[in-house]
Amino acid sequence: MKRITTIAALMSLCLGLSAQSMYDAYTFSSTNYVGTAYSAALSNAVTSIGGDLGTVGINPAGSAVAAYSQFSITPGLSISSTKSAFCPGGYDSYGEYSGKSSTRFQVPNVGVSLRYDNYSSSPMKAFVFSFVSTSTGDHNYSSLAGGFSDRSSKFAEIAASSTGLSSEDFAADGACNNSSLNNYGDAIMAYRMGQIGSFGSNNQYLGCTELLTYSPSSGQYSHYIPGSLSQEVSVAKFGTTNDLLFNFAFDFNHNLYIGFTMGMPLQTYTNVETTREVSVNPDLFPVEFTYSDGSKVNTFFSNAAYQYSYSADITGIYAKIGAIGVLDCGLRLGAAVKTPTAYSVVETWDHSGNVAYMNGSSYSGSSLTGEYCYNFRSPFEANFGASYVFGHFGLLSVDYELNDYSVMRFSDYETGGIGNFGMVNTAMSTFSGVSHSLRIGGELNLPMGFCVRAGYSMITSPEKYGIGPDGEEVYYGNYMASDDYFLGRKQFYDLKYCGEAVHSISGGLGFKTAGAFFADLAVKCTLRPETVFSPYGNYSNWQYDASEKKYEAVENFKSPSILNGSNLFNVLLTLGWRF
Repeated sequence: MKRITTIAALMSLCLGLSAQSMYDAYTFSSTNYVGTAYSAALSNAVTSIGGDLGTVGINPAGSAVAAYSQFSITPGLSISSTKSAFCPGGYDSYGEYSGKSSTRFQVPNVGVSLRYDNYSSSPMKAFVFSFVSTSTGDHNYSSLAGGFSDRSSKFAEIAASSTGLSSEDFAADGACNNSSLNNYGDAIMAYRMGQIGSFGSNNQYLGCTELLTYSPSSGQYSHYIPGSLSQEVSVAKFGTTNDLLFNFAFDFNHNLYIGFTMGMPLQTYTNVETTREVSVNPDLFPVEFTYSDGSKVNTFFSNAAYQYSYSADITGIYAKIGAIGVLDCGLRLGAAVKTPTAYSVVETWDHSGNVAYMNGSSYSGSSLTGEYCYNFRSPFEANFGASYVFGHFGLLSVDYELNDYSVMRFSDYETGGIGNFGMVNTAMSTFSGVSHSLRIGGELNLPMGFCVRAGYSMITSPEKYGIGPDGEEVYYGNYMASDDYFLGRKQFYDLKYCGEAVHSISGGLGFKTAGAFFADLAVKCTLRPETVFSPYGNYSNWQYDASEKKYEAVENFKSPSILNGSNLFNVLLTLGWRF
């Protein structure tokens, strides 16, 4: 089942107001381990293995398994590849796919472990302290889609959403401090640079891509898209989550390892969305400018662009405890439990755009930068693993991990209370459940210190949808748009998981010398599920009725939709030294 979302300016222009959602919570808290080339090649099925610095973030006991101190660094490339198809309206009849890729350099793992051996008869044979920076999230994503439409326009949608507001409100110097305008950041910017304009006497607006007509017999205006627009939508996301791990672990008799980690995740996330529209035949888009002195200029619309930029800087803290047991038969068992992470989030956002006309005039502008701070609690996590070592030939390992997303909560930054987050917290608890992860990895040792590795992993989606009283499917967005379920006027008959899953495959090579040096190489491919989104919301508009030879109002006019399929490739090289 494809997730359907709407990309819109959910964050307002003005300071002090923001809109958090369940999908923001998923973005901030979803874990996608990268690790070292060793752990990545095994798809991070390392809960019961340990010994490598890429395993410490998954099981704190892993640092005590190695009988030596070590340092390693893992540079790598993150490569996002996306294919997108455009549909002018609704969710069918998609055009041909277009591709977009993005490559970024990263250092997903670097760390050191210091082992202090105890040569007494005590069961505790060694104490290990480790400091590791490891990547648990990669936001690298880029998409580009486009097509032709004479049905709807981003700028017409902005105009429609502004109906009822006075032009004086938009033009006032204090507009950004007016709480009644907090949800109209895109409209304020669009009005000030001429992407939308007013008409009539009832505070109505039309976009720069629309034509206005007036019927004297009915005394009514209608505005519509007079010709074909070339529409292009691009989305660029980037950022990482790096956990700083302070790890303590103990080796008991070389067959029981226990570890504790305090983790401090540092996350950066940026999302830039751009919509560009160009008139295919400008002659169909006449525009008349009336200036303050009464003079008028006639021209034609050429092109316009709107951009929304959003960034989040996130810091947090959590604790994790784990253990690994080694049996004489070659079987190894491991488990680890992680507390929910307490995050502090600082969001910033702004709007910008431009518009150009055929007479050479053009306008551009940007909004003030908005900022909002709040707290967030991430899911509870537990890992379980089993592996079998086939002597000097290799090993096979299987991991299971669960994350309980129903415990996620937003809270006020200053007081720590629920504040204005009551409805979204209730919705997250209702529409989020447990995500299950399965990871499988294997290693085969070869002569001369070489080995080959391979792995597979699957992560299920925690998102749920409800079955309403009339059999309709109710998603998080429907719930948030209506008070019926929140206030108890309607009840779900059932809740089901959406069924989406993220799959990945990996492989790699390892090389160990008789001395201190070792090296590993890995390639991991993550196959993301397809998604469908709309670059702006549905709105009421007019459409030409050929049989009646007139324009008629159409409620809930469908905006374009875009189908995206995306893969993420990580190429990693680990260089390490034992001492």
